Amino acid sequence: MRIDNIKNKKGTITLTTVILFTAMLMIAGVTLTLTSIDLSNNTKSFNNINLAQIRSSTCIEESVYRVKANTSYTGTFTSTYSDGSCVGTITNDSAPSRKVASITSSVGTSNYVTIKYIDYSTTPFTISNY
Repeated sequence: MRIDNIKNKKGTITLTTVILFTAMLMIAGVTLTLTSIDLSNNTKSFNNINLAQIRSSTCIEESVYRVKANTSYTGTFTSTYSDGSCVGTITNDSAPSRKVASITSSVGTSNYVTIKYIDYSTTPFTISNY
């Protein structure tokens, strides 16, 4: 009778250990999956904002090209991409021989906005933040 009682206790301990170990592995698996999803979303957002910044540089170059072709140019232009766009607006500045280029670049849900000043009285043109 005593041997049967010991065998039953061993089975209970083993079963309890297996259940607890399985539960801990499941919790670790779910945590790892959620962390991976969050990291993937952060990486995508980071890449989108970097690409938006790079594309804004392209729009700044387009602004300089338009002012160089016609120093009295003012207006808006758009560069469209499969996953976003870049919109540039060129206006006159209060200072003579200077234009303001307002650039908004979008990739996915990320937006990058910058304002540059183009001084066309110098050769080559000067681009500044003020």
